Amino acid sequence: MPADLWNSSDFYSDKPEDTDRFLCKVLAAGAVAIYLDVITKSNTESLITQFGKKDSTERVIQIFNSFLDKCSGENGEDPVNFDPFAYDHGLAGNTISEDLRDAYRARTRKLFSAFQSKFEVQDCVDILGFDPFSYEDYDEATQEKIESGEWMQKCVDCMQYIIKVIMGETA
Repeated sequence: MPADLWNSSDFYSDKPEDTDRFLCKVLAAGAVAIYLDVITKSNTESLITQFGKKDSTERVIQIFNSFLDKCSGENGEDPVNFDPFAYDHGLAGNTISEDLRDAYRARTRKLFSAFQSKFEVQDCVDILGFDPFSYEDYDEATQEKIESGEWMQKCVDCMQYIIKVIMGETA
């Protein structure tokens, strides 16, 4: 994403509320990247440039955390049906065409389908084998295993795959 439009240097994520199970954060980030790409390439770009970098960071954080919150847990919304346009305060009051929503949904559907086929799960806990938001709740032996960092390769594998899918390098 163009750094002059989308500054993510101060990015952070919250644990989704009321659930111990949540969507893979890098998968959610992939969907948000698709959203940002769709609106950046659309005629809404003039709407984007009227906000500063600080606001763009807040927008991305809001959309990302809303995505995780709404699409996590047993009763979570299907990620393909999540509407990031509704959570982007930078577009508030503007009419968003169905074509933009359709473009986002089509690319997100492809991403989630490919990810599910490759990893067979979409839940962070299932991918990593532990809840990264609950480190302090684990016993000392499990904390030491987490601290070893071996699990990070799973995140890297997910990131690399998501980038390939978004870039059209894989199905």
